[in-house]
Amino acid sequence: YSLCIVLGPIIGPVMGGAITQHLDWRWIFYVNVPICVIGFLIVYLLMENGQVKDTKVDYISFLFMIIGVGFLEFFLDEGNQSNWFESPMILISLVTAIISIGFFIWRGLLGKSVVNFKVFRYKNFVLSCFAVLVFMIMIIGSFAFFPTLLQQGYGYPVDTAGYITAPRGVASFVMAPVIMRLSKMYDPRKLMFFGLILFALSAFLLTQLSTQQSTVFVVFICILQGIGMMGFFINMMLVMYESLPPEYNSDASGVFNFFRNIGNSIGTAIASTILSRQQQVSWHDLTSNLTPYSRGFARLLVNSGGNTSLIVPALQQQSFFIANLDVFVYSLVGLLLVIWIPFVLDKPQKIGEITLE
Repeated sequence: YSLCIVLGPIIGPVMGGAITQHLDWRWIFYVNVPICVIGFLIVYLLMENGQVKDTKVDYISFLFMIIGVGFLEFFLDEGNQSNWFESPMILISLVTAIISIGFFIWRGLLGKSVVNFKVFRYKNFVLSCFAVLVFMIMIIGSFAFFPTLLQQGYGYPVDTAGYITAPRGVASFVMAPVIMRLSKMYDPRKLMFFGLILFALSAFLLTQLSTQQSTVFVVFICILQGIGMMGFFINMMLVMYESLPPEYNSDASGVFNFFRNIGNSIGTAIASTILSRQQQVSWHDLTSNLTPYSRGFARLLVNSGGNTSLIVPALQQQSFFIANLDVFVYSLVGLLLVIWIPFVLDKPQKIGEITLE
């Protein structure tokens, strides 16, 4: 399960780059059709018939959940394009989301909800949900927008940018069985902390990128990210179910995935806002130095052969690159919000007998 969580967003840029370069961007959506058909056939043929139990569904809380999460996703997806709180539509979406989610939580506290709120009684589970929420918010900037940096900042083709990030997925796939075996021998909390340290190191190295960076260095950063993410996710999944009764596993899985997905959406919204606004700030800062008395401007004119038409693309590339570095700094600082969590989690009682849920 942890492997699927990690490999999904990692393999996505590789496949997306190859499909976009050699086919068409619409095939990114078409390719889901055969995969879903194969998945349906596997489930239909291999799923065993289990005992059917009658359950009561609170349709009111279910309706509040759909409305709240739907408007929240709309707020996060469209906020940056609509200039956030200056748009009445975005404000209405946020208010509707808050009210609906508030009613959903109220129904849950009354014991009338599609989600069993008793899962929040367990410390390891609550801290794990908080950790994955913040972690996804912080890392999405170096995942979702990193291929764009490789294309616009370094001039790589779309498919090549995907191939450069491929070692991240390869490192995760190779290290997964190693980390799972180590988790049976050592305290998963220590391995989780080690994974966070590795990912924080990769985030720091991203802040050190330059416009003339070698490909080998970028690949090395991707490898560190893959190992760090796998070390974090696998051991967090192991510790999360500590002391959680088996009958709560399905509710816990749904709640955990909600925090993971909403963290992804929040991180994308924050990163896209930082990119668009800091790019404008950097553009104005750079153009303010284009004066006859600036040595850098004079050197730029000499290098361009006096062709001022080449200056604007160079400034656009520089401002875009600086904005990406700002996103990496925000990711690095944000990791400090979760790096302490392994120290306050309860230690699993029998490490060798833990299995992934």
